[in-house]
Amino acid sequence: MNSQAAKSAKGAPAAAAAATPKPAPSAYSYLPHLHRHSTVALRTLCATCLDATPSCRKLIDHFLVFFVLTGVVPFVYSFR
Repeated sequence: MNSQAAKSAKGAPAAAAAATPKPAPSAYSYLPHLHRHSTVALRTLCATCLDATPSCRKLIDHFLVFFVLTGVVPFVYSFR
């Protein structure tokens, strides 16, 4: 019996360490990498768009952005 008690006592710390749950990784641990990759993708998209888009279409795009903002600003202002 003593030999079995000694074996179980030796195995007890290892079993306890194995039974101890490891903390789960944070759900947001991937965000810094995601942010870096999305920033690079956004820069690449903007650079490609600016290089490949004709100036006439850029003018139309700028007008449409202005048009949307002139509708959004009064809408947001009305909630003040």
